[in-house]
Amino acid sequence: MKSLLSKNVTIVEGGGIERSAQEYASHHMLSDMKFVSTLSSELLEHRVTEYRDSATSLLISVNTTEAGKTYRSLETAILTKRDGEWKIAHLHWSTAM
Repeated sequence: MKSLLSKNVTIVEGGGIERSAQEYASHHMLSDMKFVSTLSSELLEHRVTEYRDSATSLLISVNTTEAGKTYRSLETAILTKRDGEWKIAHLHWSTAM
C-alpha cells in the first residue's frame, strides 16, 4: 500500500492526521490493513472524477466486522499524476455506526 501513497501524503482518520507515507507506515498502516482484511464490505458508491493531473475518488460502503458490528464508511481520496504514475496525495476516512 505504501507504494500507492505520495511521500508527502496527508491522511486524516479518526480525528488524527499523519503528514507523510513514512509517518503513516511507522504508526498504524499495518494494523489498518489487517483490520480491513477482516471486514465484509458492500460497496454502495464509488465515483472518480479525473482532471488533467489530478483526480478525486469518493467511496461509500457498508462494512461488517467479524463481531457482527455494521458501520457506514466514507473515503475521499485526492490523487496526483506525476511522471505517468498516480499517487494518493490526500486520504480521509470517516465512519458512522
